[in-house]
Amino acid sequence: MNSSVKPVEVLISPTEFHAAVNSALLQVTCSSLDKRNHTYTMKRNKLGILNHSIIGAIGEIAFAKFADRFFIPQVNTFHGIPDCFEDIEVRTSDKNLTLITRDDDSPDRKYVKVMTNGNKALIVGWLYGHETRRDEFFKSSEGQRDCWMTPHEYLKHPSTIFEKALDLENMEDIEW
Repeated sequence: MNSSVKPVEVLISPTEFHAAVNSALLQVTCSSLDKRNHTYTMKRNKLGILNHSIIGAIGEIAFAKFADRFFIPQVNTFHGIPDCFEDIEVRTSDKNLTLITRDDDSPDRKYVKVMTNGNKALIVGWLYGHETRRDEFFKSSEGQRDCWMTPHEYLKHPSTIFEKALDLENMEDIEW
């Protein structure tokens, strides 16, 4: 447990907010045309779905800004390709104080928790999917969508997400 992790604040400009709204609107429209079911974990109407999608897009924009990378919105790629870069999924909320992962999330990807109020975002921290799957974090939702809810104090600092892990198994292959 790392209770000393301080979130990184990212300001969201009006232009970035506009990009998030447009990205979310496109995503919700395409998903509706594809007849995707957005209400499988929460009972939401179209406005609730759009709000949830805007919050998600703000998180992705904030993380890209934090990483000093360009934001490229993805449409209907959920679980197919990562949200950001080669192996990073962004989980954003406006009130939930946990990083939520589910059994259909890749255990090998990195999951970043972002919180937002629309004007700013807090990059809270991250973990690999397999690191979130601890018994004490498991929450059953009575047959709907079980999940792991990892409290923020267990997350790694955002600044460490791009550090390469040392491959101890292949150390003998390195010429010293």
